[in-house]
Amino acid sequence: MATNKTTVSIYPDDDLLDALKSFQSQGNYKSLNVAAIAILREKLLGDVSSTLESKVSSTLDIQSMIDERIADIQEAIEDKYRALFAGISGNINDLMQQRDREIDALSARIEALSSEAIATAKKPLMQLAQKQVIAA
Repeated sequence: MATNKTTVSIYPDDDLLDALKSFQSQGNYKSLNVAAIAILREKLLGDVSSTLESKVSSTLDIQSMIDERIADIQEAIEDKYRALFAGISGNINDLMQQRDREIDALSARIEALSSEAIATAKKPLMQLAQKQVIAA
Protein backbone atom coordinates (compact mmCIF):
# COMPACT_ATOMS: atom_id res chain seq x y z
CA MET A 1 0.00 0.00 0.00
CA ALA A 2 1.72 3.09 -1.25
CA THR A 3 1.19 6.35 0.52
CA ASN A 4 1.16 9.68 -1.17
CA LYS A 5 3.52 11.86 0.84
CA THR A 6 4.34 15.37 -0.16
CA THR A 7 7.92 16.49 0.20
CA VAL A 8 8.65 19.80 1.85
CA SER A 9 12.08 21.34 1.59
CA ILE A 10 13.22 23.92 4.10
CA TYR A 11 16.27 26.12 4.13
CA PRO A 12 16.79 27.18 7.74
CA ASP A 13 19.13 29.91 8.90
CA ASP A 14 22.26 28.77 10.71
CA ASP A 15 20.83 29.38 14.19
CA LEU A 16 17.64 27.44 13.37
CA LEU A 17 19.69 24.63 11.81
CA ASP A 18 21.88 24.47 14.93
CA ALA A 19 18.75 24.31 17.12
CA LEU A 20 17.32 21.51 14.93
CA LYS A 21 20.61 19.58 15.14
CA SER A 22 20.59 20.00 18.91
CA PHE A 23 16.97 18.77 19.08
CA GLN A 24 17.95 15.79 16.90
CA SER A 25 20.89 14.77 19.08
CA GLN A 26 19.01 15.29 22.36
CA GLY A 27 16.09 13.25 21.09
CA ASN A 28 18.18 10.55 19.42
CA TYR A 29 16.39 11.11 16.12
CA LYS A 30 17.90 9.26 13.16
CA SER A 31 17.86 12.27 10.85
CA LEU A 32 17.10 15.98 10.74
CA ASN A 33 13.95 15.14 8.74
CA VAL A 34 12.60 12.90 11.51
CA ALA A 35 13.44 15.56 14.10
CA ALA A 36 11.71 18.30 12.06
CA ILE A 37 8.59 16.12 11.58
CA ALA A 38 8.47 15.46 15.34
CA ILE A 39 8.59 19.21 16.04
CA LEU A 40 5.87 19.91 13.48
CA ARG A 41 3.65 17.10 14.85
CA GLU A 42 4.03 18.38 18.40
CA LYS A 43 3.51 22.06 17.57
CA LEU A 44 0.84 21.81 14.89
CA LEU A 45 -1.09 18.68 15.88
CA GLY A 46 -0.35 18.49 19.60
CA ASP A 47 0.96 14.95 19.03
CA VAL A 48 3.75 14.39 21.51
CA SER A 49 4.02 10.63 20.93
CA SER A 50 7.04 10.90 18.65
CA THR A 51 8.90 13.19 21.03
CA LEU A 52 7.87 11.03 24.00
CA GLU A 53 9.15 7.91 22.24
CA SER A 54 12.40 9.69 21.61
CA LYS A 55 12.63 10.86 25.22
CA VAL A 56 11.90 7.36 26.52
CA SER A 57 14.55 5.98 24.20
CA SER A 58 16.93 8.72 25.31
CA THR A 59 16.17 8.00 28.98
CA LEU A 60 16.84 4.29 28.42
CA ASP A 61 20.12 5.17 26.73
CA ILE A 62 21.06 7.42 29.66
CA GLN A 63 20.13 4.66 32.13
CA SER A 64 22.28 2.25 30.14
CA MET A 65 25.20 4.69 30.22
CA ILE A 66 24.75 5.19 33.98
CA ASP A 67 24.68 1.43 34.55
CA GLU A 68 27.86 1.02 32.49
CA ARG A 69 29.57 3.85 34.39
CA ILE A 70 28.56 2.34 37.75
CA ALA A 71 29.96 -1.01 36.63
CA ASP A 72 33.23 0.70 35.58
CA ILE A 73 33.49 2.49 38.94
CA GLN A 74 32.74 -0.72 40.84
CA GLU A 75 35.42 -2.56 38.88
CA ALA A 76 37.93 0.24 39.53
CA ILE A 77 37.19 0.12 43.27
CA GLU A 78 37.54 -3.67 43.33
CA ASP A 79 40.85 -3.44 41.44
CA LYS A 80 42.14 -0.78 43.83
CA TYR A 81 41.30 -2.80 46.93
CA ARG A 82 42.53 -6.04 45.37
CA ALA A 83 45.90 -4.33 44.79
CA LEU A 84 45.84 -2.85 48.29
CA PHE A 85 45.15 -6.23 49.89
CA ALA A 86 47.82 -7.84 47.73
CA GLY A 87 50.27 -5.25 49.06
CA ILE A 88 49.18 -5.88 52.64
CA SER A 89 49.45 -9.63 52.08
CA GLY A 90 52.97 -9.15 50.73
CA ASN A 91 53.89 -7.00 53.73
CA ILE A 92 52.49 -9.59 56.12
CA ASN A 93 54.52 -12.32 54.41
CA ASP A 94 57.67 -10.19 54.67
CA LEU A 95 56.99 -9.52 58.35
CA MET A 96 56.40 -13.20 59.05
CA GLN A 97 59.66 -14.14 57.32
CA GLN A 98 61.52 -11.50 59.32
CA ARG A 99 59.92 -12.82 62.53
CA ASP A 100 60.98 -16.37 61.63
CA ARG A 101 64.58 -15.22 61.02
CA GLU A 102 64.62 -13.40 64.37
CA ILE A 103 63.22 -16.47 66.15
CA ASP A 104 65.91 -18.64 64.52
CA ALA A 105 68.62 -16.16 65.60
CA LEU A 106 67.23 -16.06 69.15
CA SER A 107 67.07 -19.86 69.27
CA ALA A 108 70.70 -20.08 68.18
CA ARG A 109 71.72 -17.49 70.78
CA ILE A 110 69.79 -19.31 73.53
CA GLU A 111 71.49 -22.57 72.53
CA ALA A 112 74.89 -20.87 72.69
CA LEU A 113 74.08 -19.30 76.07
CA SER A 114 72.86 -22.64 77.39
CA SER A 115 76.04 -24.38 76.26
CA GLU A 116 78.13 -21.58 77.79
CA ALA A 117 76.15 -21.74 81.06
CA ILE A 118 76.61 -25.50 81.28
CA ALA A 119 80.34 -25.16 80.60
CA THR A 120 80.59 -22.41 83.22
CA ALA A 121 78.67 -24.51 85.74
CA LYS A 122 80.85 -27.56 85.06
CA LYS A 123 84.12 -25.63 85.59
CA PRO A 124 83.95 -25.47 89.42
CA LEU A 125 82.87 -29.10 89.54
CA MET A 126 85.79 -30.10 87.34
CA GLN A 127 88.18 -28.11 89.49
CA LEU A 128 86.79 -29.74 92.62
CA ALA A 129 87.07 -33.16 91.03
CA GLN A 130 90.67 -32.44 90.03
CA LYS A 131 91.51 -31.35 93.61
CA GLN A 132 90.02 -34.56 94.97
CA VAL A 133 91.93 -36.66 92.46
CA ILE A 134 95.17 -34.85 93.33
CA ALA A 135 94.49 -35.19 97.07
CA ALA A 136 93.81 -38.85 96.79
